[in-house]
Amino acid sequence: MSFMKTLFRRSRRNRTLDIILFAAIVLAILAVLRFLPEPEPVEVSGAARVIDGDSIIVRGVEIRLLGIDAPEHAQNCMRGGMSWPCGVESSRNLGYRLRGQVASCRGGERDVHDR
Repeated sequence: MSFMKTLFRRSRRNRTLDIILFAAIVLAILAVLRFLPEPEPVEVSGAARVIDGDSIIVRGVEIRLLGIDAPEHAQNCMRGGMSWPCGVESSRNLGYRLRGQVASCRGGERDVHDR
């Protein structure tokens, strides 16, 4: 058998072992993550500052409002073939609803943006 055939066969075997090792590491990490404790629920109250139509800051804690998916503050939308600042409008509407109110928030989950 030539040297190249032996080298090719060995590298294919090494790739298979690498894939098996990688899969085992991923499974081990997932198993460890499954048993980590849940974060303690956070409770915060105070005046809210609006970030956009579905996010606020209360006492320095950034909060994503559960069940609301509003445009980002800088986002524009199309209505009747015309562009309009839907993100600014959604932020403004949330600000009107919160003006003069004390926001009380409680939660223990974090989204992909760590809010």
